[in-house]
Amino acid sequence: MASALTDNGKDLLKKLKIKTGSCKRLHKEIGTYVQEAKKQQDKIAAMKAKGADSHDVKKQEEVLTESQDMIPDVEKRLEAALHDLTAHMQAIEDEEETIKSLEDWKAAQEVVKVAQDYFAAK
Repeated sequence: MASALTDNGKDLLKKLKIKTGSCKRLHKEIGTYVQEAKKQQDKIAAMKAKGADSHDVKKQEEVLTESQDMIPDVEKRLEAALHDLTAHMQAIEDEEETIKSLEDWKAAQEVVKVAQDYFAAK
């Protein structure tokens, strides 16, 4: 089906794949930072329970803060990437209906839904 696309359609499809991949990667990156922060919190709690040196605990708290500080930054980048992807999808709807029948379109729709659900849950 992709072979039936015009040159413009092929360019739109390529950009759709790239923008979809960016949103997927950023969503995954947020999840990684959230997991890292949770592990760090657990590690700090265990260190405090064992009576670890206060300097060591403080250093681990700094690591935790760094992870937590990254989350809003990545969220902003995801929000921008999501806006970019949805605008691109609108352009495709206006110019190249053929792409809407491809798996790449369905994948992009799913990524948009996942990202929107993430922001709605916040």
